[in-house]
Amino acid sequence: MAKKKKTKKNTLFLLGQNRLDKLMDFAKEPGLHTFAKVEVFPAVSRIAQQHPERRNEIIEWFREYLRFAAEKLPETQYIDSTLAGMIMNEVIDLKAIELQEEIKALFDTGLVDLGSCGDYHSVIKDITDQETPVFYKAFETDVFKRFKAMRSYSQ
Repeated sequence: MAKKKKTKKNTLFLLGQNRLDKLMDFAKEPGLHTFAKVEVFPAVSRIAQQHPERRNEIIEWFREYLRFAAEKLPETQYIDSTLAGMIMNEVIDLKAIELQEEIKALFDTGLVDLGSCGDYHSVIKDITDQETPVFYKAFETDVFKRFKAMRSYSQ
């Protein structure tokens, strides 16, 4: 009998997939914890990858956060330019064209770190590109496929 392969999954994804409210609360906490908060967004994005039937729920989660971010970004108390740019990469990987209005509002603040994601037009172009998102390739749950995908990016 063949052994079933075990795979490690992102802990935040596993713990947070049925606690989106808690992930939102953390993401909205005051304090610039950019490199702690940034981990929330790929975990939430991964829910849509692993559970496509929850895509609309995840899109609405991102919509709520992007509206919050557009309002709070100028204050630099809850979110900074780097985090705003890094979140755009998750929106790109989700191919979330439904969030175009919220994305535009965030870029209209003039405070999104363009070095993290590019400008508004490149983000929209990347969202509408039909290629499989890098996030989904790089976080393949099969470890052999994952390393193969990672190697292909470094060549």
